[in-house]
Amino acid sequence: MEKTKVLFVYNNFGIGGIAKALTDVLRLLDYSRYDVTLYIRRDDVLDLIDKVPPQVKTVIIKNEVKSVVFENNISGKIVKLLYNLLKKGHKHLAKQLFLLYKYPIQRKKEKKKLKDNVWDIAISYSTDGDDPIFVKECVNANKKYVFVHQSTKIAKKNIKAMKKYDGIITVNPLLVPWVSSFMKSSERVYAIENYVDYEKIKVLAAQDSPVLCNKTVIATCGRLCITKGFDYVVNTAKLLSDDNKDFVWYWIGDGPAKKEMEQRIKELKLEDKIIITGFQKNPYTYMNACDIYVQPSRAECCCLSIMEAFILGKPVITTKNASGRYYFEKYGCGILVDESPEEIADEINKLITSKSNFESEKEKTRKINWEKEKERYSESWSTLLNGTMGR
Repeated sequence: MEKTKVLFVYNNFGIGGIAKALTDVLRLLDYSRYDVTLYIRRDDVLDLIDKVPPQVKTVIIKNEVKSVVFENNISGKIVKLLYNLLKKGHKHLAKQLFLLYKYPIQRKKEKKKLKDNVWDIAISYSTDGDDPIFVKECVNANKKYVFVHQSTKIAKKNIKAMKKYDGIITVNPLLVPWVSSFMKSSERVYAIENYVDYEKIKVLAAQDSPVLCNKTVIATCGRLCITKGFDYVVNTAKLLSDDNKDFVWYWIGDGPAKKEMEQRIKELKLEDKIIITGFQKNPYTYMNACDIYVQPSRAECCCLSIMEAFILGKPVITTKNASGRYYFEKYGCGILVDESPEEIADEINKLITSKSNFESEKEKTRKINWEKEKERYSESWSTLLNGTMGR
């Protein structure tokens, strides 16, 4: 039987939820049925590339059009002049200007490299950057799908491209109505929930712990940015510290808000309470060592870290974003709170001071059937790749 040729497109392979989710997809596929190519559009962010199964053909594209390099023509020189004027006081505008200039050039160069290739199925695995436009314009495939890994605004130019796809897939069923609203139709909008490799996580979590203390250990994992709620962590830690709670809080990750968070920690004299670990290839040793896991994000679509904490049997406190609400509805696990340091601190206090509350939350996680989740996920992908999604 001839194999189905499948192309996955993603713009980078750095440490992050989308790349982790994609590696879990690739580990589950039946390679006796599928000939899989992973197309990565940047060669300078490849932290998780070693997690890709050997059966996958990996194509990594050189990031040729960088912010310091502009085409040697009049339009390029004008963009470079404006970019240099804006980047000191308006970094965001400078970046947007550069990307508007870069994307068409990058797509044109990539299209030439792909002109002789044809796939049965092409998947833009995110709506980041211009991936949906790239797959629509530059990839020759019989069917095209795009994955939505977010619960917030998607660029209009990408939505326009997505309307030409055979299917739009969100990783959170609660977001199907939202995706349908900007697609102006519920047709071709589906859900395939994320899955995490629970066996792998347990093995990695069992490695030597870097956490050695007799205090209450709290953990949060994610990119250091305002969306992930780093400020809630700092303000909650201040409340707990003022209440004389003996704890240490690990933020597992890095990001653009690191300096701001460090400054705030110093101002509030919380240096011995909050530790920023930076990006970790194995965050599970920290998660396994914690007593309480907190996900204070302002927005999440389908947060892998929450599932990972459930796998490790941790009580989870999460804000009422789409991800937190969905897990609570599906598994009956997790403590939902408003975006409030006071509420987060109050729930942490309840877990610290009440052994019955603490054990009750842990017990809920033990009832999740992860093998059944694996089967569900594998069946969903078979339905997609066999061309029977929505039938």
